Amino acid sequence: MRVLSLLATLKLAVAYMIEMPDATIGMEDSLTHLSNGVKKHDGWHLRSGDKGSIVQFKHKNDKHDEWSMELVIKEPRLRHPNFAGIYLWYTDEPITPGEYKGGPGVFKGVVAGLEFLGQAADIVVAVNHGEIDFHGLHADETELKDVPDPSIFKGHQEFTFKVISTSKNFKIEIYGDHDTLLYDKVRYTDMKEISSRFSGKFFGVSTTYHAPLADSIVLKDVRFFNREEGPGYDPHEVNAETPEVHPRLPHEVDHPNVEIQHTISSVEYLTKYLRVVLGEPMNKPITENLTYLKKMINFQSAHVLELKDALTAMAQISKKHDASEHSYREEVLHRIGVVEHILHGLMQRKEAPLKHHTSTTHIGLCFVAAVSLAFACGYFLAQRQTQTLKLSKH
Repeated sequence: MRVLSLLATLKLAVAYMIEMPDATIGMEDSLTHLSNGVKKHDGWHLRSGDKGSIVQFKHKNDKHDEWSMELVIKEPRLRHPNFAGIYLWYTDEPITPGEYKGGPGVFKGVVAGLEFLGQAADIVVAVNHGEIDFHGLHADETELKDVPDPSIFKGHQEFTFKVISTSKNFKIEIYGDHDTLLYDKVRYTDMKEISSRFSGKFFGVSTTYHAPLADSIVLKDVRFFNREEGPGYDPHEVNAETPEVHPRLPHEVDHPNVEIQHTISSVEYLTKYLRVVLGEPMNKPITENLTYLKKMINFQSAHVLELKDALTAMAQISKKHDASEHSYREEVLHRIGVVEHILHGLMQRKEAPLKHHTSTTHIGLCFVAAVSLAFACGYFLAQRQTQTLKLSKH
């Protein structure tokens, strides 16, 4: 037991994480400048009219290469399809109002945000090297997005949106009431993807809305930390609990259209099935998910090639079948021609002046010939059908 305790202690010692508060970033008037927002007793309402707000933190982060930043907000209580987003910027220059997530489309740095659509919330991260205007571009071209299960946010009145930036990783964490960890899956562990996030940049906050004027995001607190991670700290570890997802029956879906209720229910059951078959890739960091998806695409591509080969083989079999069918058709026609020739000769002989019993014999021969013709045609058609079945089984 002593050995195990010692090993556990050593593991904790190398896997430590320490955060020290830094008072140079905060909500005091001397530290910030609020544009197009309203300061009230319950926090800063980051909206005025139909426009979002801009919060500029006056002091540049010139001390800490490894840091974390927390934005504490009230749950906005939106109804679908109303939208509201809050974004934390870390850029070379202080942000200004613009059309890209409430800020400038061209910037040098990184922006991470929490986007609410009704009761659901998405996490987004975008990196710009100051060379491309993101305004007007499709979201798939500019940002990394993850869509958490909306059920994790239910029942919480406040959220803490936390951005962590160290030499090991850049990740997002979301906490609910009583510091309950709700989400910690979006992360970059390849620092080439995220560019420079070290000291020497400015922090800023922006908001944007597609919602009634009464709906706004309320900022209650801002906390900035110097963060230190030990050599044994695992940047890939996911600590948030994954809630069990139960597909809904059609009548349980909150939508007035019955067809849409059934569609949503079917999609949820399909998603549940895929999770059972393929596992839970969303429990892994996004970079690992991309690798997983590449492997799956390569795997499916191999199956597509196999299917292509099978279709080619079937086409060749079909050609052989057509050739065989043509051969049988020609042979049947030839046999029919022979029988017709025999019948024609017999009929000519029948018309000659012969005795009655001879005429009866001729009639019998004609009957036998007709039966032979039918038998021959049936035989060759049966042979062709048997060959067709054999070819179809290849």
